Amino acid sequence: KFSLGEQPQEASVSFRLHTVDDKIKIVDVKVAESSLLLSYRGKFYEMIAANDGDMEWFLEDITDITTSAEFSNSRKLTLD
Repeated sequence: KFSLGEQPQEASVSFRLHTVDDKIKIVDVKVAESSLLLSYRGKFYEMIAANDGDMEWFLEDITDITTSAEFSNSRKLTLD
């Protein structure tokens, strides 16, 4: 349950899972029949089209995100 305003609301949440190297990975999350995967895929295609098919912005962003996540994870390991 979650709240929008004062009244609690119910929504179904489902996960699509896949096993890779004996680890369970979340492939998609559906909230009230809306697929997060399909939503992001559509948004991604729109962004590519808006940049005339240029992917350089994406490669820069994914590099920044990956570097930040690796740094954050290494800090957590050393702090524990």
